[in-house]
Amino acid sequence: MKSVIAGIICLIVCSAILGLSSCSKKQENRTYIVEGTFNDSKLNGKTIYIMRYDDKKYIDTTVIKGNRFVFMGTVDTASYCRIDFSHDKFSSFILEPGNIKINPNGMNEDVYGTPMNLKMNIISSTEDSIYTILKQKMKEYGIAFPEDAYKYEEYVKYINEVHNKVITAKCREFIKNHTNDAVGYYLMYRRFIHDLPVDDKVEILHSLGPWLKSTRAVRDITEMAENEKNSQVGMPFVDIKGVDDKGNAVSISDYLGKGNYVLIDLWASWCMPCKMEIPNIAKVHNLYKDKGLTVLGIFTWDKPENLSKSLKEEENIKWNQIIDTERTAMKKYGVRGIPFIFLLSPDGKILERNLRGENIRYSVEKYLN
Repeated sequence: MKSVIAGIICLIVCSAILGLSSCSKKQENRTYIVEGTFNDSKLNGKTIYIMRYDDKKYIDTTVIKGNRFVFMGTVDTASYCRIDFSHDKFSSFILEPGNIKINPNGMNEDVYGTPMNLKMNIISSTEDSIYTILKQKMKEYGIAFPEDAYKYEEYVKYINEVHNKVITAKCREFIKNHTNDAVGYYLMYRRFIHDLPVDDKVEILHSLGPWLKSTRAVRDITEMAENEKNSQVGMPFVDIKGVDDKGNAVSISDYLGKGNYVLIDLWASWCMPCKMEIPNIAKVHNLYKDKGLTVLGIFTWDKPENLSKSLKEEENIKWNQIIDTERTAMKKYGVRGIPFIFLLSPDGKILERNLRGENIRYSVEKYLN
């Protein structure tokens, strides 16, 4: 009997030891270390944080000591994160189990040491090489500004037949094995996912897994992509409502159905490229305001009180405005940046998108004539 009891006790003790060993091993497999060293002591004593991009949550903190920082903890699900070292220096990385090394010196911080961060570096380098080639092509064709590209038939052909196909193929290659993880999430922050032809973009976004689709970034990008697709050339306009500079209710639809084409400019007072387009728009307005064209501004991504000040400063602006402080127009037309200038037919069909420079006048004349 004593031997049986002893055997049971031994079994219990062994099970407990094995359980603790297994638990310790599991904990060890979830452990991360994020560390780096500065070249100087300027930031010693500063508290820094790991912030998760998707929910802006701070998930770890440490203090820089002896020119060095070290974060240590456990993580169940890898996530794309950021550390701000100062007002102009930060590092983005994927927080995952393992020893993550960050070089916080210089403009481009190096991140290495774990599999997902290695993949992140490969994606970043690939994207850089693609857009370096694009810059070289612009130089080759003598294009100083992207908005002038429409003038160069061979360059436009290169974009459509080579560049767009390359970024689509690379996005598909990278996302193929990362439809539901932090690497896939990191891709959502890369330029070439946003530059994809809209049909390919929507298709890739719809192929993502349930976790990735649930993230704020993917929900936002998907909504923008679908809105972009639904407002392509040939589609009916999306109405935008707001108030004018006198506080009166106004909308795009108020200017349609009256026989005129409608040229619409999304702009803001702080946007220098927007201001650079004002003379081009003013020229078209002056030439065709009595010949079948109505120009309409949508003042967006700005404070309403800045409109009156801008109208006084920009004497060329002689057309009506809709104040859109919530960026509704940008969201509904799937636009990430301004200025965004587009042309509507008299019955509200979208005829042109992304007009810039001399192409504004060229497109207006094409339809009016």
